[in-house]
Amino acid sequence: MISPAQESVYAGMDKLSSKNSSGRYFFMVMACVFCVMAVAGFVPSYQAAYEGTFQFHWFVHVHGAIMASWLGLFFTQAVLVKKGNLKLHRKLGLYSIGLGILVWLSMGIVSYRVVIGFPARVHSLNEVIWPVLWVQCSAMNLFGLFFTWAILARKDAAVHKRLLYMAMLVLLQAAVGRMIWLPWYGLDHPNAFFLYLDLLLIPLIVYDLVTTNRIHRMTMIGSLGIIAVQLVTISVF
Repeated sequence: MISPAQESVYAGMDKLSSKNSSGRYFFMVMACVFCVMAVAGFVPSYQAAYEGTFQFHWFVHVHGAIMASWLGLFFTQAVLVKKGNLKLHRKLGLYSIGLGILVWLSMGIVSYRVVIGFPARVHSLNEVIWPVLWVQCSAMNLFGLFFTWAILARKDAAVHKRLLYMAMLVLLQAAVGRMIWLPWYGLDHPNAFFLYLDLLLIPLIVYDLVTTNRIHRMTMIGSLGIIAVQLVTISVF
């Protein structure tokens, strides 16, 4: 016979198991959303390059391949967790450390080439270059912070996956910055892309509330860090 107390415990375990099971789909779905956003942001630029109306330095293609590989890795890892293949997930995670370092290095090379390849010889050009360099370097540093922290906290799954989510969000800044077709985007609202990027924090907050009934501390720390950097950027430029 099962006592009422035991029934209550089992019911709670079933409820928690159901929440965790449904939560596994979250990161896989968001990985798909990230892929769609990357395509929407960068395909027009590559189309312009193909038509000859815009030229890329050769390293931009290398950078794009590295970023696409990281995006594919994020999706693959999310699928592995959803399927419960944690052994392969962890093994692939160790190999991904090298790719994460390449992502960080390529971001730095592309960012500083803005100054090296297009030196600010006139005042008007200077006004454009330095804000872009600041934004790109801020994204580079945030990614480096979140990625390194995620590696160090890999034994804490709750912290690890949230840090990688926010690292991926930071990388999408470049894609969102190219979606000039979005409402309120343009010279009148030069920082509107920050708002669109921050909207991606809402699904993570909802995920926290659904699965744990509270906002995870790492979600709060990461969100505040991202928004703080954005506010500094807006105040400086």
